[in-house]
Formats: sequence, structure tokens, C-alpha cells
Amino acid sequence: MDPIDERYQIQKELGRGGMGIVYLGHDELLDRPVAIKVVSDPNLDTKTRSRILREARLSAHMNHPNIVAVYDAGETEGNPYIVMEYIEGHSAFELPPRDVDEIVDIAIQLCDALAHAHEQGIVHRDLKPENILLTSDGKVKLTDFGLATQLSSRISSDGAVVGTVYYLAPELLQGLTIDERVDLYALGALLYEWSTGELPFVASDPMAIITQHLFAPAVPPRARNPKLPEALDRLILRLLSKSPEDRPASAREVREILQAPGLLKRDAGAVLATPSLEWIGRGRMAGREHELQQARSLWGRAIGGKSQTLLLKGEAGIGKTRLIHELIAQAEVTGALVLLGLNDAQAAQPFGAFKQILRSVLEDRIDLLAALPEHVIADLLALVPEYQPHFPDTMVRPALDTALEQQRLFESLAIYLSRLSEHAPVLLVIEDAQWADSGTLYLFRYLVQQIRERPILFVLTYRDIEAPGTQALQEVLLDFQREQLARPLALDRLNEEQTQAMLVTFLGAELSPELMSEIYEVTEGNPFFIEELCKGLVEKGRLVYKDDRLQAVGKELLGIPSNVRIAIHTRILAMPPQTQKILEAAAVRGRTFELDVIRSVERLDEIELSEALKSAERAQIIEELPSDNGRRFCFTHTLIPAAMLDRMPSNRQRSLHARMAPVLETSSPTEYETLAHHYHAAGEAQKAIDYLLRAGDRAHALYACQEAIEYFSQALELQADRQENSAAARTLLKLGLVYSADFQFDRAQSAYERAFDLWELVWRSDDEAKAAEPAETLRFAMDEPLTLDPGLANDDPSSFVIGQLFEGLLEVDAASGIVPALASRWDVSEDGRRYTFHLREGRRWSDGRPLTAADFEYAWKRNLSRGSQSPAAQLLNGIENAKVYAEGGGEAANLGVKAVDDLTLEIRLESPAAYFPQLLTHPVTYPLPRWVVEGERQPWTDVENIVSNGPYRLKAWAAGDKMILTFNPYYRGLFPGNVGRVEAPAITQYAPMLEAFDRGSLDGISLINADPGTISHLKATYRREFRVTPMLSTLYVAFRTDLPPFDDARVRKAFVHAIDRVALLRETGSVHFEPAQGGFLPPGMPGHSPDIGLGVDAEAAQRLLEEAGYPRGDNFPPVEFLYSGDPEGNPVASYLQQQWADILGVAVKVQGLAWGEFTHRQSSDPPHIAINGWQADYQDPDSMLRILFHSREGVNDIRWSNQAFDSLVEEATQIADRKARIELYQEADRILVADEAAVMPLSYAQGRQLVKSYVKIPRSPPSLLRLKHAVVIQTPE
Repeated sequence: MDPIDERYQIQKELGRGGMGIVYLGHDELLDRPVAIKVVSDPNLDTKTRSRILREARLSAHMNHPNIVAVYDAGETEGNPYIVMEYIEGHSAFELPPRDVDEIVDIAIQLCDALAHAHEQGIVHRDLKPENILLTSDGKVKLTDFGLATQLSSRISSDGAVVGTVYYLAPELLQGLTIDERVDLYALGALLYEWSTGELPFVASDPMAIITQHLFAPAVPPRARNPKLPEALDRLILRLLSKSPEDRPASAREVREILQAPGLLKRDAGAVLATPSLEWIGRGRMAGREHELQQARSLWGRAIGGKSQTLLLKGEAGIGKTRLIHELIAQAEVTGALVLLGLNDAQAAQPFGAFKQILRSVLEDRIDLLAALPEHVIADLLALVPEYQPHFPDTMVRPALDTALEQQRLFESLAIYLSRLSEHAPVLLVIEDAQWADSGTLYLFRYLVQQIRERPILFVLTYRDIEAPGTQALQEVLLDFQREQLARPLALDRLNEEQTQAMLVTFLGAELSPELMSEIYEVTEGNPFFIEELCKGLVEKGRLVYKDDRLQAVGKELLGIPSNVRIAIHTRILAMPPQTQKILEAAAVRGRTFELDVIRSVERLDEIELSEALKSAERAQIIEELPSDNGRRFCFTHTLIPAAMLDRMPSNRQRSLHARMAPVLETSSPTEYETLAHHYHAAGEAQKAIDYLLRAGDRAHALYACQEAIEYFSQALELQADRQENSAAARTLLKLGLVYSADFQFDRAQSAYERAFDLWELVWRSDDEAKAAEPAETLRFAMDEPLTLDPGLANDDPSSFVIGQLFEGLLEVDAASGIVPALASRWDVSEDGRRYTFHLREGRRWSDGRPLTAADFEYAWKRNLSRGSQSPAAQLLNGIENAKVYAEGGGEAANLGVKAVDDLTLEIRLESPAAYFPQLLTHPVTYPLPRWVVEGERQPWTDVENIVSNGPYRLKAWAAGDKMILTFNPYYRGLFPGNVGRVEAPAITQYAPMLEAFDRGSLDGISLINADPGTISHLKATYRREFRVTPMLSTLYVAFRTDLPPFDDARVRKAFVHAIDRVALLRETGSVHFEPAQGGFLPPGMPGHSPDIGLGVDAEAAQRLLEEAGYPRGDNFPPVEFLYSGDPEGNPVASYLQQQWADILGVAVKVQGLAWGEFTHRQSSDPPHIAINGWQADYQDPDSMLRILFHSREGVNDIRWSNQAFDSLVEEATQIADRKARIELYQEADRILVADEAAVMPLSYAQGRQLVKSYVKIPRSPPSLLRLKHAVVIQTPE
């Protein structure tokens, strides 16, 4: 073999390993023997090779008698080599130390070597017997500094491990930041092995050893070698601590302990034959090899880029968590991100498991959140509001309808999880799903359904026997089964052979056949029962070693508990009384508990409490959790606190709850669910009601319908017991809203009926519906309405003003919920097709005339009549015979709207419609005064003619200048605000309005029609006054599809492919908007499809335009491009114009029109291209697809006709299956924006306002904002 570097002659091979080969060589230059290590690991990457050489060169600077000297380093044939001092002797692997004195001597020398290296900034990272050389004169030489490779490169996807893992510290395995304490952990493992003859963690599977490093406490060495000195035993256990902070701080500190007098002092007593509890090998798995292999197989597929789902089920104590720990270990050592969400039996918070997951990620990687779109950040902050200060410019998105908010949150979490998986594979685990809230379960289902092409393994564990779970869990499991989206894996009880294997692993010794048989007979193979039973036997001294086996004292195991709960209770009773008291208080708190809380509840000093907790820890009843905020503990199994509560006297429980509630009220004031639970259990009803309502409101706001229903129902029971009619009525309305949001309309009706009955009782004693005439003035600039006729309104400014002047059967309240307005109550038929509304008595028009059901019937028939020109009439097409009537082919008597009498209105639908109550808040459904509409004085909506029924009357209106509204004295609806006069200047340009706002002449400005650039500027300038309001809206480019050149889909697609939406919003200063890269349906709307839109592709755009006959834009006809706004220019329109010119070679003429003129053009003679926007009239996909784009029933200002699209949206209105409906709408959306490119969505919008801090206005969608809710706290001077 040729000399290396023309200097080092290879003489013979000394040995080889996973990293390479060690040769005996001769240094020709200095004429001395050397050891040459050639690193030839095929898994080495460039970065690792460079690190090895760098650390070898650093090691060359170390000069210490206990460190093998490094002479040289370099590369030969592409492989790193290191030239070292040649040592004659043996490794500690070949010749381990024989007694304690020799062990201590070697350890002291190792500490000297490590201390010297650590002070040079070098960490060994691979300390093991093979790297410790022993000379014949007792000298220790440590070698191979810096040669450790990253563990992830040594583990394959199926869990195969190359190299030894017996001495690796947990933080090294997890890929965390390391320091010199990883070497101290390895030293502890070496001392353990030399002291006992056994490694601290053993298994046939290297991954199982890694799991024990991460989770299993080491059995004390004295359990393996009772002759070992106690001080050395304690030191070894400190070195093997899972947390680096619990280990000695340095190698020098370890050396001092090893040299301390008395270290080797032996116990005088005889060796005990009875094992102690500390001897038990916890955290080790046995008997689950087949199940573990299946789980690992799924992980291997997942990290290949195809997401997988595992459903792990089994009874309590069967070993689900133990198996998950094995999976977590494999994920962590392969560099994956582990996301773990836990559930317990007490007071589940909405999305509780996912809140834990979010917090765990944000603690370490908040930068990943900052890189997300703003709307995603805003949604996630709704779950973890404590992180809001990190994002001061992000406003938490206000609530819409519950189902839509839940959809929006789900989409944002899916985006976040997908982004996380771009950085590393993800293992997401939800444990104990039988206790999970519905929001957590539905979100888990959504993520599994939507995220298919990512390296993610989803895992759900649940009990299937003792606690079968909620209806939501059963629904989710059924969906997974039907859609074949998950792999079920059932953990059964261990058979007798597996039980024996577990006991040997657990107790560290063989059992006598008699003992083994009896344990198996009693426990029937339940692992946790086996553990608890054995711990009880050990604690009582009923197991002894005899003939190298563990046997029971006596002939039989008399008094063995008959079930696991009795076994737990028996063990608790054996503990000191003070410890029992502490554990009882802890059980009342839950599976996890805080030291400070228990101390305050039991009024104990620190010493008493610490001693009690230590005894519980020694008994393996509890364990301490890592925490940065006070000491926290956890019961080692969920069955332990449950078993304790089962047998705790009720008066003791009540007393503990009563003492705990005020403590938690101080320490955890936002844990509404927990506080409600404790106050309820303590018998303090009013406090319990207060927190139940808060918990219900929060659950509703977080879209967790089932939890909200549960909390409101519990509050109702307590309110009924206390005969609180007014409060109960309000709670019932809350409950009805939640049922409606969850599409349980029959139950919603039942709740409303109960609420109506209670309201009647309340109103008879207290006229709550009447308010004193409000006196404050609100100066609110807004876009001028195009009409005040409710039947003709089709734009936000008109709908906004009409909403102040008129009122319908239902209205949207300040919390964006649907509540009764003119209707006092209603009935829904069993088939959902007939609604019967009962109007409130005594309601009048602003001219004093009575308002009757006939006014509704007239309005609906007028709006649907053939010549009405109502642009929103198609919203009423769900009424029976409405389409035929609108086309002039049906009799008015056959239309499904009828005034049965003055106070009763019957509405019949063609088919059930979940969104129908929401539709009844739209102006097209409002009543109309026929005698005025058809009267001689026209237009009937002029200020001197108009008659209305809402909270305000039209006092004055100078077109283009100002509108004044004043309180309607005939109004008898609820009026919670104090604004009796509204002065509304018309917005023609924003500059003068902003000047007035700045000098205090305006209290607010509507920004409904402000362009994205203006919005971004105002948000930055008016951070305190800028308000975001919910709105399901899409800004889009509309192509006129019935005229050349946009009658050709290739031309439309070319224009779409030429635009980068992200760049558009960035270049126009619209960074606070969300680019519309999905379908027309916006985020939050059921059926929203992310990423289905045509993306930017200049080559495809040019090719399509050429195929259509316009190469490089040649011969492209003149086209008109209109927008609503400042004629001087619009940044979005200008950007589009420039991109089409640059990429396609097409010139388009851009023109801005005033709002009224623009809408007139759109309805009468649409331009070739227009920038338009559409806000959902009700919160259902129908209001954005069929209503806008159906060729016959829709607004269709793009003049588009597609039979497949029409058929899909028509079918969707006829079926009740929600999932099937959404799929139809998604397919229709795909045809609209992708297959046909009839429109190009640009951005998804929200409502915005500028409002002074002294004005309180509900965060309602712009068209649904009702100023009767507004409160002016103080009138500015």
C-alpha cells in the first residue's frame, strides 16, 4: 500500500468498526510508530467529514497524559484520516475493570481527560469502552475525540441502527443542543456497566434501548450489585439523569466526588434477598414486538412523503402510551418533530390538545410562525393568545358563524402543519381521545383528510372498552373506516408467555412458575395491573429471591386485589397519612398538578409537602415534570387519580373542591372550564354558572360546538334550580345559536322555544324590549348607497344603510349570532321545508301603521315578480315555486310565502336549506310598506316619502354630501346602544375624510370599498383605530366570456397565468391581504379549496395566447378594463395592466369609475375585464357560486354558461348530506377558476373600519353592522 501523504507507511490492520479501519503505521519522517485511523463510513456527508477533520485538528492541540495524542489529519482517496499516538495495551471493552477500586481509579483518570478536553471546547460525544485504552502500568488513554456521527445518519426509516447506542445521552439522541454533560452521561453508563456487569438499558432492539435512554429511569446499580457503596450508587444515578441540569456540572466536579473520603465505604449489613421498589425496571416494553413493527412501518412510509394515520386502541393500562414512547424515540432520533397532545378526564378545553401542541412548538420555534401568512397567524393566535405580544401588528380575526370559523381555523392549522413538515418529518400524536373535545377530534380528522402528500404520521390513541368515547370520536372513527384513511391497531392483553417476558424485564429476574401463573390468572395480562400488583407485592416484602428466582412468601398470594383500581387503592392506603392527604388533593386537581396549588389548598409548609411528594415519587405514584414556571407533577397513570376519586368520601371531595377553586381563581384565572368544574363540585352554584357561561362562550368562539352545548346545558340546569328566568333565557338563546351552527336545527328550535317562553315571562314583569330614546350622535363616514329599496340592494353600502332603516324576521346581534327580530318565535316542520313565523304584537312602521305578515308576503312576491329587477331575487329561489313565479309562469297563490293572519307568516321551501335562517337577515327578505311603495309620491325611497320599520328613520339625505338618520320613536325592538343620531358624510375620496377623522370631526370611517394599498397604509398609520371585521369576500378579475377575445378559455388562462398574486399584493403594498391562490370560495367558507387556482407561469401564458391566435400579443383586439375607485389610478389595476403588457405583449385600457356608475356598467353592459368583489349574502357556498355564476339563476355579470357548473350547484341545493354538498361545490369551484378560468381570484378580503377608541361598535360584517348596538362612551369636545 502506498504511503499516506508520502509519509505514513501502513504496516498492518489493528481493528475495524462502523466508522472505519485502524492501522499500525510508521511515520517515515519522525521514525516512530503511529496509529492511523481511516474514516470510511459511506454515510458521511461533506459537512460531517469537514467537522471530523476540524475537530481532529483541534484535538492535536490537546496535550494531556490521559488523552491519545493526535499528530496529523488529512484526506486520502476522499476519506478523512487521523494520525495518532500508538498505545500498546487493551481497550476497556476487551479488559474491563475488575473491582470497585479499579473502577474508581479509571473513572478519575477519565475525568481528568474529559475536563482537559472540555476546557478546550471539545466534546467527545462517543465515550464507550472501545475508546478507552488501558496500558499495562494502569494508565488510561482516551481516544477518538470528534469522530461521532449524527445519530440520524445511523438510523434507517425502519428503525435499523448502525453502531452502539448504549452510552448516548437523551439530548444527543433528540438532536438538541449539547455540551460536555453528554460525556458525563456516557461516563455514568460506563460506571454502571463496570459496577454491575450489566448495561443500564438493554434490549434486543437498539430502538428500544434508545427509548429507555429517553424515558426509562435506570434501576439503581445497587439493585444489581448490593455490595456497591451507596455514594457511588448515587453518583452513577446522577450521571444518568435524563436532564443535563440534574447531572454534575463538570468532569472536575465528578472527579472531586470520586476522590471524596468515604466514597468506597461499604454497608455493614448482609445482602438483602428481598427486592425494593427502586429495583423495578420501569419504562421498558416487552411482548409488543409485532405491534411496534407495524407502527414503525407506517412511520417509514410517512417519512417517504406520504402521510399515514395510526389509530391505536385498547383498554386502560394496556400499553398504548408505552408503544407511543417507542415511536416517539424513533421519530426524535431521526430528526423528526414530535407534536404531542394529551387529554384527561377533567374539564376538557376546546382544542386543548392542539393548544398544547402549538405552545410546545412556539416555545422553541416561534420563527416558523412568523413566516406564515398574516391570516394564518391571526387564526393560530386565537388558540394561544399569550403569544399575541410577539405579533403586535397582527389582529386576531373576529368571529363569523361558528361552522365557518371552525373551517377557517382548520385550514390555517393545516397550512401551519404543512409548513412544519417542510423542515422535518412530523409525528403528531393525540393521546386518550376518548376524553378529547369535539374540536380536537374534528380538527384531527380534517388534517388527516386534507394533508396527504407530506412526511407526517398522525396517531390517535383511545380506549375502546371502559371509556368508549364521545359521539364525536365515534363519528371520526367511522369516517376513517369508511374512507380507509387510517390503519387501526388494537392492543390486546398479553398472553401468558408475553406476561412472563414483561415480568422478567420489569423485575429483573425469573419468577417461579407458581408465582407467574397466579399473577397472570389475576391480572389477565393487563400490563398496568401487572405493574401495580408487583409494586404492591414488593412494597409489602412478599417477594424474595430463592434458587435464583423470585418467589412469593408463603404458599399462596393471599389477598391479591381483584382489579387494578383496588390494587391502586391498596397501595395508597399503605402510604403515610400526610402523603395520602396530598395525593387526594392532587387527584381532585387532575392528572397533573402544581406544587404551589397543593401547598395552598392543604396549607402545608415547603418541608412537609416536599417529604410527602418524595414518598409518593419513591412509590412511583407520581413523577415530577419539567417546568419553567413552578414545580409540576403528574400521576404516573390516569387510572391512579380516577381510582382515588372513586373511593374518596363525597364530603372530603367537596371540601377539597371548595378550597381549590379560589386558589386556581388566583393562579389560573382563565381556566374557565376547570373553575366551573371545581365550583360546581363545591356546591357554589352562582360561581359555577358564571364560569360555565364563560367556558361556553369561549368554546363557541373556538368553534367547539359540542363543548359549548355541554357547558351551556350545565349552566341551564343550575339556573333552572335557582329560577333565574332572565339569565336562563339568554343562555337558551346561546344554546340555540350553537345548535344552529352545528346544523342541529331541531334541537335549536327546541332551545329557542324554551327561550321564547322565558322571555315572555320576563317581558311581562320588565319591559326590556323598550329603551329610552338614545341621545348620543355618531359621525360615521360611509360609501353612499345606490338604493334604499331593500328589494334592490345588492351592494354593501346600500345593505348597510337599509339595515339601519329596516328590520326583518331575524337579525344579526352584536356577537354575530342569529336572533329573533320581528319574529317572536317560529316552528320548523320535521322535514325542514316549512317555517311558520309568529310576529311580535304591537310592531309599527315609522308612520304609525301596524306591521303585519302581509307586508312580508307583499315584499317577497314583489321582489320575485318578473318585472321587479331585484338583483338579489335569486336568493329567494329556494322558496317553493319561486323560479316558476319569477319567470312569469306561476300564480302568486302557489308561491311558498303566505300571510296566514296578521301575525303569522308561513314559508315553504323546495327542499331543506341549512342556511335559510341566515338568509332571513338579508334585505331582500325585509317587509315593505305597500301603500308607500305603490303610492303616488315617487320615488318612494326619497327622504320625504320613505317609511321604514327599523331603529332609525331617514332624516335627511343630500346626494354626494351627507345622510342623517335619527331614532325611530315607533321602534320597539331591542336597542342596546345609545346612538340616537347618525351623521354620515358620503365618501368620495378618503383624504378629506381622514383629515376630518384626525381633527375629531368624525368618529369613524367605513373602508368597505378601499383598495388594498389604501388599507395597508391606513393599518400602519392608525394602529389603534384600525378595526378588522369578519367578511367572507373575494376580490377577483371578471372576464366577459360571451365576447371575443375572452370567449376563448385559452385567452382567459393566459391572462391568469401571467399574474403572480403574491407579488401583486407585495408590489401594491397589500401585504395584509391574503393572496387568492385557491378557489373562488374564500377561507372560512365550507368548501374552500386551497391551491386549486392557476399559478403564475409565463411560458404557459405565452403558449396559450399563441394557440389562441395572438402570438406575443399580435392582433389582440382592444379591450376595456374597469375598476371602481379613483379615476387617477388604482395600484392593483396598474400592476395587472403592466404584467399583461410585459408577459403577453397585450395593452389594455384601464379606467376607474365611481361606485354607482361601475355597478350600472356591470349589470347592463359588462366590460371585457373588471376588478370586482363579492361578499357572501349568507354563510353557505351557494351564496358565492350559484347566486353569482349560475347561467340562469345567478347575477352572472361575466355572461358565462357552463352546463356542468350549473348542474353541480343545482344538485347541491337539493341534497341534505353536508359532506356531499361540499364536494359538489368544490368541483364547481374548480371548473370556475381552474378548468375554465372564467374569473381570476386575486385576494380574500375582510371588512375594515377606522373607529375612535371612545366608540364601541360590534365587529360585524359591514353589510350586517347595526348601529343600534353602537355605544359612544364620551362625546369628544
